[in-house]
Amino acid sequence: MANIGEEGLGSPDLEIGPAQPRHIRVHIGRTAFCYFVAAAASIGYGVGILLLFSGGHGLVSSTAAILAGIVAAAMLPRFLGYYRTFRTHGPTIARATFVYGVAATTFFALAMTGAHAASGSFSTRDVVLVVLGYVALGPVFILEGAALIVLRRFTFSPSIALIAGVLFIVGGSFVASIFLSIYGGFFVLAPALMLGGIVLAKTPTP
Repeated sequence: MANIGEEGLGSPDLEIGPAQPRHIRVHIGRTAFCYFVAAAASIGYGVGILLLFSGGHGLVSSTAAILAGIVAAAMLPRFLGYYRTFRTHGPTIARATFVYGVAATTFFALAMTGAHAASGSFSTRDVVLVVLGYVALGPVFILEGAALIVLRRFTFSPSIALIAGVLFIVGGSFVASIFLSIYGGFFVLAPALMLGGIVLAKTPTP
């Protein structure tokens, strides 16, 4: 680009890289949107189960099953954007996070639905399903956080990726503990998902 002006008044030449192809821009937009939707769902689910538990309904109820289905549906799409962004930078950990994330999130929704007790009473089987659902879901976020930390050098901001990774690991640990998932786990995951969305939205995609 030519200098503006003729007597030293112009700015130095700037090299502007080529614009991102349209399909890359669409992918970036979708990835960020999916992460922000997941963050909103995490907050909503955290509030919902906190109110249920405080009201004496527990985690085995029709409302809990519906909430689990909604949060799972909101969180699943982000794995596609995650995998596409990191598949060339860290194929093994990206693939592991994608496969386990989709499987465990789906299992969580099915387990919570299977533990549904319309009568308000529940059995040992229901309790086992709820425990297994949360224990399976927690490592999803731990693995996602570890992946962000390991692959942070490929992101636009390693420091933000590191913070997001730590929050994912803490939030995932809370969720896996079950009790702390009720009192804060999903609230910790909300900022992790927001930061994760920002990181992936600005990370160069092959």
